[in-house]
Parts: sequence; C-alpha cells; structure tokens
Amino acid sequence: MTKAGPNIAKGSLYLTANTARLIDPQLGKVYYEQMVVHGNPHTKAVCRVATALIPRILRVMKENRDYVIYDLEGNPISKKEGRKIVKEQFFVPEEVRQRLSNRKRMPLNKKGRTKPQYIRGSKAPQIRVDSSPGIVFSLN
Repeated sequence: MTKAGPNIAKGSLYLTANTARLIDPQLGKVYYEQMVVHGNPHTKAVCRVATALIPRILRVMKENRDYVIYDLEGNPISKKEGRKIVKEQFFVPEEVRQRLSNRKRMPLNKKGRTKPQYIRGSKAPQIRVDSSPGIVFSLN
C-alpha cells in the first residue's frame, strides 16, 4: 500500500485488512509471516495484508460473487472455522509484539501511572529579568 490515493479509501482498506487477517487463514498467514519471520511492526504487516487483499476484492467485484474464505489447503470454510484456524496456527506471541513496538513507553511510578515529563519546582528553569541595559533576561 502506498501513500497515493484517497485517504478514505486507504483507511477503509487498512481496517478491512486488519479484520480480514483475523478471519481468513490465508491472510492470517501473511500477517504472521510479516510479524514473526520478517520482523515488521503491526502497521506494516497489516499494509502487506491489504496488498494481498486488493486482488481478491477486485475479483469479487468483477465477477459479482460472494467472498469465500478458504483454509490453507484451498477448501472453503466458515468464518468461525477461519477464526479458529487463525487463532491456533497464526497467533503472534506477545514478546514479538513488544519487541517490534516502535513506541517508547513512559516509565511508571509506584501507583502504575506514567511519570510526568516535566517536574515542577526547583528543577524547572527560572526566568529572571535584569534591570541592566545590556541584558533583557537570563535563564538560571
């Protein structure tokens, strides 16, 4: 998926791919391989699923037929069976998700809340205005 095209179409495709990876075992496999084998973060893996989903969507629209979910051997299955297969075979472990997360987490205090970024009081920079003609203000 590229940056080209209408944002609403890209957003809809992203959400569709994110849902489809949980139901369709073939797309779940694509997501799993991107996360575990290639080491891509969640967003990039979902964009790869969207790329794999586009030809399927076009084929369904062109042939005017229903979207059929297939297992890895190519046999048609139900949504419930698809979810079960994805959950059993293509579950991405939490440690992989944590390792691939590019978001820096704030340190927690004793109550489990994030620590404030800025500390009030004596450690904050103080602004002092001097009366001398050459200096307007200085930071201590």
